[in-house]
Amino acid sequence: MEHMDMQQPLLLARAEGAQDPSALAQARGHRSLAGHGQGLLFPESEQVAGSRSHLSQTLAHEPPDAERGTCLPPLETIFRQWADLASEALLAIDATGKVLLANRACAQLLGLPVESLRGTHVATLLGSSCPLVEALHSPQVTLSGRTTAEWEWIATDGRTVPLRIVWSLLPAGPGQGSLYLASVQELSALHALEERLRQAQRFEAMGTLATGIAHDLKNFLAGMLGCARFLLAEMDEGDAHYGEVKSIAETANTAIDLVNRLLALTRTAPSQMLVCSLNQLVERTALVLRRTVAGNIRVRLNLCEELPSVLCNPAQIEQVLMNLGINAAEAMPQGGELVFRTGLVELHEEAWQGVPPGRYAYFSVQDSGVGIPPYLQRKIFEPLFTTKQPGKGSGMGLAVAEGIVREHRGMIAVDSRVGVGSRFTVYLPVAIEDQPEPTAVAPIKA
Repeated sequence: MEHMDMQQPLLLARAEGAQDPSALAQARGHRSLAGHGQGLLFPESEQVAGSRSHLSQTLAHEPPDAERGTCLPPLETIFRQWADLASEALLAIDATGKVLLANRACAQLLGLPVESLRGTHVATLLGSSCPLVEALHSPQVTLSGRTTAEWEWIATDGRTVPLRIVWSLLPAGPGQGSLYLASVQELSALHALEERLRQAQRFEAMGTLATGIAHDLKNFLAGMLGCARFLLAEMDEGDAHYGEVKSIAETANTAIDLVNRLLALTRTAPSQMLVCSLNQLVERTALVLRRTVAGNIRVRLNLCEELPSVLCNPAQIEQVLMNLGINAAEAMPQGGELVFRTGLVELHEEAWQGVPPGRYAYFSVQDSGVGIPPYLQRKIFEPLFTTKQPGKGSGMGLAVAEGIVREHRGMIAVDSRVGVGSRFTVYLPVAIEDQPEPTAVAPIKA
């Protein structure tokens, strides 16, 4: 693991390169929308002209270019290309259910070439269970009403896709065919957001419950600590049970310290930023992890002796360290080495997009575990994303850690290789010179 390059590009700060829309269209097999005839998305046909002649009559009253004050394409051409800009699938269907017009989003939703949609029955495209198909044979459809319905569509690849369709019947003149206008929206992303909101509400309720339990636990531990200290005051160091009572007092004191940090994370008050020693925060976290991780995991420190102080919220930075340390330990089910490092680097703007150039103190948490595949490294900081088994993790640890680091005007980077291990590095700006001396963090008694 020593060969990993510390100067790695930021995972989350990398921006996707802009792509030429015309190149994308050619890559997808789409024809140009400029001009007339074969270049149009909706080519003319007798069926289209006959089914919407009332629309053509309306367009016939459009003032000429000279009266509009500028030279514009025909309004119908503008309408067709305008429909292509919509993110929702748009359809125009005659009274028999055949598709007259369809935009590009509709073709992308169905996974079919746009040219093949015209003339196809809507039941063939969206299934016989589509509410619009049922409405075609219903005499209760109003001419001016707007109907909304949802159903599950079976895609060509076998996926079940939730869809919402909104349609209305365009009134037609005597002897003219009716025209249905419909909009189809895929609801998969919306349902995923709703599920995330429900999980966030559950997390909020659990946090409130955990806060109450933590307060009660702190009171119980304080009683234990008081009793242990009282007994120690009445005992001599040579007493046979002096060591056991002292161990009880120290354990209760450590537990109270952990509960205090848990309560600090649940407070909604503004963060209290202090000038702190990053080495001390790392040492405290490593000491806790040594007591909690499996015995086949070795926790090792490699700290920079003359590391400048950082301006931070110590409780929040310890939370980041703890989240990264626990994740690293869980990535080594067969055991391994967990290494904490600190150091100082000079970051340059051209190499680190998204963070100001300057001096940064960093700490890294490195494991010799299973590693993270490249296709998952782009998702690990997303809220609720987890590769753990159900019930083993909420998927919020890295998302919370990244949020805390960004709040501190820093950056978090990851370097991982399958079968070798992972290293997460957090960069924090060093405190300015006129800040007060670093705040001493009380050590945890062994």
